[in-house]
Amino acid sequence: MRKLIIFCFTLLLFTSTRALGQVKTDTACANASSQLERYKCLSKQYTNTDKELNVIYGKILSRLTKEKSTSAINILKESQRSWIAFRSGFGKVYQELYKGGSMMPITVLECEIETTRYRITELNNLFADINR
Repeated sequence: MRKLIIFCFTLLLFTSTRALGQVKTDTACANASSQLERYKCLSKQYTNTDKELNVIYGKILSRLTKEKSTSAINILKESQRSWIAFRSGFGKVYQELYKGGSMMPITVLECEIETTRYRITELNNLFADINR
């Protein structure tokens, strides 16, 4: 499992649009007039993005259940648990980089939102493949 997490971490580093140390500006929260407003906005985005992730994950599980593919269900569940640990760990990298700074919570949220969006794309692709 550790090798899977390391592989995913490495893959995300090479495919992510975020360059280390750069803060991605999200258009929905770009007009926030304070760090607190930006944090609140990003918190809502994180919640919505996580809900979107859970919806596609649920669709895949439902489809695999209909096909009675128990082994695929177990593998998907294991990979999702590993991915959740990865997302948390990846956010901790930014937490460490911005430790003591007022932008740290914002940067961590941006990282976790972007990482979740990437996972949603992966799961959407999987769902499309399952439905072919």
